Amino acid sequence: MLAVAVALPAFAEAPKETIRSAFGPGEQSSFVVSYAGVAAGEFQLTVGMMMKRDEREVWPILCIAKTDIPIYTINDKYVAYWDPRAQEHVGSDFWIDENKKKRREHVTMKRAESKAIVKRANQGEPLHDVSYDIDPVALDVATATMWLRNIPLKVGDKYERPVFTGAVAFKMTAEVLEKTKITTKLGEKEVWKIAVFTQFAGQLAQKSNLTAYLSADKLQAVQRVEAEFILGRITADLVSFEAGRDFSQG
Repeated sequence: MLAVAVALPAFAEAPKETIRSAFGPGEQSSFVVSYAGVAAGEFQLTVGMMMKRDEREVWPILCIAKTDIPIYTINDKYVAYWDPRAQEHVGSDFWIDENKKKRREHVTMKRAESKAIVKRANQGEPLHDVSYDIDPVALDVATATMWLRNIPLKVGDKYERPVFTGAVAFKMTAEVLEKTKITTKLGEKEVWKIAVFTQFAGQLAQKSNLTAYLSADKLQAVQRVEAEFILGRITADLVSFEAGRDFSQG
């Protein structure tokens, strides 16, 4: 949920030896998740060291979400694989434990074929493959957020990007509403306020646009996310942050 945002038109691919990025390996963010104004869980995001995934060099982006909301408990682990040179989502691994149901899901993006291959199974069952038609430039919600961080934002800009969740493909939109200031546990911060529209279903369907706040500096790190879902209002506030390796100058 915290990784919901939108990406912009792609940069040209950087030379093989060059990486330009507002974030890098070693970055760690921790958030407190509140439900109806009461702390009810936590979310952690960590950017890992370069590794190989499907013969490509990628940074793993680890997302861990835990909540104690009685009507919808979550204890998820999700890893998105991000090619920092091509600015592309390569695939993901997802271990899902939600509302007393467990399953696993592994996604491989086949961009040249406009396909995504998804292996999934409920707990105790063998994995089975499902093929989905996707837009060849589709991202997932985690890498869409990270891509957005690499784009110079400006008030009034509005963006659209195809997103594939592992089961559903849709177009995500976002608009930079204003530059303002908010206060979190880490103090007052100048931020970009961004309205984001997604198409989640079920209890996580949005009643209105999700609002994300990204720091108005070279990192453009997520500071807060607010959303009104069918199940109620959920807010995530940044409580700790450690920057990773600086790739902002290439």
